[in-house]
Amino acid sequence: MRPSSIGGAGLQRALCALGWLPTRLHVAERFLDRLLGMTVRRPQTGEGEPLVMVFPRCASVHTCFMRYPLDIAFVDREGRVLRLVEGVGPWRSVRCPGAVAVLERATPSRGEAASHGRGSRGGTERPSTNGAVGGGARILTAPPAAREPSGKSGTRRAKGADRTHRPRWRLGVSR
Repeated sequence: MRPSSIGGAGLQRALCALGWLPTRLHVAERFLDRLLGMTVRRPQTGEGEPLVMVFPRCASVHTCFMRYPLDIAFVDREGRVLRLVEGVGPWRSVRCPGAVAVLERATPSRGEAASHGRGSRGGTERPSTNGAVGGGARILTAPPAAREPSGKSGTRRAKGADRTHRPRWRLGVSR
C-alpha cells in the first residue's frame, strides 16, 4: 500500500478492534477492483473464512448492484475505526470524511455473528436520520477521543433539523 494509506499494523489493529478475524483480505488497488468491489466476489472463501475487502485512499463507498448487505468500516492511518455501518443494503452510499481506508465485508447472519466474534465495538449506536443507509442498517461511530484531534466528528446535520424545509424550486412558477 502507498504511504498515504493505512499500514499493515493499522490494518491488523482495525480488524482486531472490529472482531473481523480470522479473515481473507483482498486489497483493491486497481480501478476495476475498486469499481466492482464485493459485487463479483463470494462473501466467503472455500475454507469458510469471510472475505474482507480493503479500499486504501478511500472515504466513501457505494453498494450498487450488491446482492447482499455489507458491514462497512472507515479507518484512519493508525487503524482506529472512525465509523462502522452494519447491514448496508444495495443501492446505498456511505462516507466518512477523514478516513484513509475502508474495510467491507458481507454482513454475517446471526448464527455466524456469534462464531466470528461480533460484539461491542466501543462506539455509540444511533439510527440513521437522513435515509442514507436504510434497510435496518446500524451506524456506529467512534467516541470523540478516538476521532480527529480537531474534534470534528465528520457527521452532517440532517436536512431541516433546526429550520423549516424550504423547497429549492417550485413547479409551474414562472419569473
